[in-house]
Amino acid sequence: MNPVVSFLKGVAFGPDLDAADVPLLDFGTGNTLTRRHLTESVLGIAGIGTGKTTLARTISRAMLRDRFGGLVLCVKGSQIKEFRSLCEAEGRMGDLIELGADSGNVFNPLAGEASSAEAAALLGEL
Repeated sequence: MNPVVSFLKGVAFGPDLDAADVPLLDFGTGNTLTRRHLTESVLGIAGIGTGKTTLARTISRAMLRDRFGGLVLCVKGSQIKEFRSLCEAEGRMGDLIELGADSGNVFNPLAGEASSAEAAALLGEL
């Protein structure tokens, strides 16, 4: 781009945002959630019935929509069903790989490990 045009664009519109600072969610109160926020840390603590599940669902959908990948650890079967429905809603079912006893896919990090000391060390790291 022409340096003069680039300068005028910067004056008129402000500096270009880093891709990590582009808002993925706008809460309508002047607060936004960006890629940078989502890769640094997010903590939600609140009482019963205050919207934590809705917030987590909203954030998950924004991340799926933005093509994030990752590992989602679920304790309850209902959480797996919930995340599956979010993947379906965002057109990401083809990207979902479920690992678990009921999924047909499993991962055993100890498969083929002959040394009990190595197995114990691996479990300690996990």
